[in-house]
Amino acid sequence: MSLYSHTHLMNAAIGFCKHDESWIHPLADLGYEAKLVEQKIGTEMSGISVTPDVVATSQRLIHSVAIECKGGKSVNERQIANYMSMKPSDLHDKWVHIYDKNQHTLDVCLLIHKAYEQSWASSVVLPILSLSDQTLTLRNKFSKQELNQKFNKDISTEGFVPPLSYYPFSHDDDRKAIIPHALRAIRLSIGKKQQIDTTDPEFYVSNATMKQIHKVWDILSRKHQDQLKNRVKNIIDELIKSHPKLKNFLENIQANEKMSSTKSNSLANICNEILQTELRATMDDFIS
Repeated sequence: MSLYSHTHLMNAAIGFCKHDESWIHPLADLGYEAKLVEQKIGTEMSGISVTPDVVATSQRLIHSVAIECKGGKSVNERQIANYMSMKPSDLHDKWVHIYDKNQHTLDVCLLIHKAYEQSWASSVVLPILSLSDQTLTLRNKFSKQELNQKFNKDISTEGFVPPLSYYPFSHDDDRKAIIPHALRAIRLSIGKKQQIDTTDPEFYVSNATMKQIHKVWDILSRKHQDQLKNRVKNIIDELIKSHPKLKNFLENIQANEKMSSTKSNSLANICNEILQTELRATMDDFIS
């Protein structure tokens, strides 16, 4: 996955809020937890909706950070102005529960890659976190001194990689990035068959299955969940149509209504053949 992709930045941002020793966690150290991912939020001041990539909240600091991930150097001034109109009250009740609403504060922050830092820093007054494979650097200031102190010095990212499991794929990712997850959805679902058509791609995108292949499913917006479901469903439909072994296997399962360990192994082999054909990889490359 490209260091400059939106999905990479999303994983980095969510990872900031998790105590995982494989990735840096500056926000989790201050009590922040990711509460929303790509949720459309109406702003009271401007009357316009914004969709930050990640909203993290610290009950300890009574503060939220709305993080917008930017993979390029183009600055959309209108979008930035819309984000700057956000107020803490825009998050209350419906989105974020905070124990003291009157003291609740909010910062909007941009997460960008270091290569584009100069372009953004010269145009935007919002806090900017610039990420490279060596460092995470803060440009401009947060309203919370605890955050400024946390980012007072560059944070080393050398030797760290944000696990892809935080946000494994987006609906607009390349098809090849989603195929392994679509195959995993098939393998997770096929043993649960209960009088349902296993040749119908809809069978493989239940909420229970999507939650297993996309770890932040519960904090995604309904719209984003629907987009992900549709993308996975369409890819499964393509795979069934273009790979006869998979189609025949699913038709046989539908006819026999029974999943044995032998058939499970057969499905694993079929999935690996598809990955070899499509990506020159195996499921072991994607699932630990």
